[in-house]
Amino acid sequence: MINLPNEITLSRSVTNKFSVIKQRTGVSPNLLSRVALMKALESDVQLSELKDFIESGQKIPKDIAFGEDSDIYRLALEMYANEQSFTGDFKVLVNNLIEYGAHSIPQVKAISDFAKLP
Repeated sequence: MINLPNEITLSRSVTNKFSVIKQRTGVSPNLLSRVALMKALESDVQLSELKDFIESGQKIPKDIAFGEDSDIYRLALEMYANEQSFTGDFKVLVNNLIEYGAHSIPQVKAISDFAKLP
């Protein structure tokens, strides 16, 4: 069984993107991180497609990042890690998945745009 990282760290570009979306919709970066994470997992991204990034943006503690549904996120991440035979630093994996997923979230201008996400 894996443990979720104590905090996630967003890149500066994702921090800026989430800030703009929050201003437009009121949806906080921790919720946007959850959406990004699930978009990445849903895409079946391969480990080789994930890029390391410089951790220079916002830090979000585990309890805020994953909320009361942390067991669901832990299970989904554990399944992904097992499927990919991942053996590295789990915090880096989670950060990179959020980074990957964040770039699949289009420019959201209104809260209703979330219902239209592919």
